[in-house]
Amino acid sequence: MDDMAKGKSCGICHNGKDAFASNGDCDKCHKGMKPGKITFKTSAGEAAFSHDFHTQAYKCLDCHTKIFPFKSGTLKATMAQMEEGRSCGACHNKGKDAFSVQDDCGKCHTM
Repeated sequence: MDDMAKGKSCGICHNGKDAFASNGDCDKCHKGMKPGKITFKTSAGEAAFSHDFHTQAYKCLDCHTKIFPFKSGTLKATMAQMEEGRSCGACHNKGKDAFSVQDDCGKCHTM
């Protein structure tokens, strides 16, 4: 997506002037794309992330690539990072936007 925003790849034409802009509505080009549930292995048990839930309220670009890279296996988030407002903690921030990463471990982790 960064390349597209810089006018490379599809972004050469899809810049909002010559053709519709690549604005985070991934399904416009990637028909039927349904990212599923992602499971992270952590020292506190597996942690689950539901794209189904999150994509009801947000566009792909709300999180990718501002908070999370698109490439699988590139994120190694720690609780310390989340508590500093990075990765999941960007929204799960002491209840301001969503439940805090410190509230209830069982909301994300299976132990």
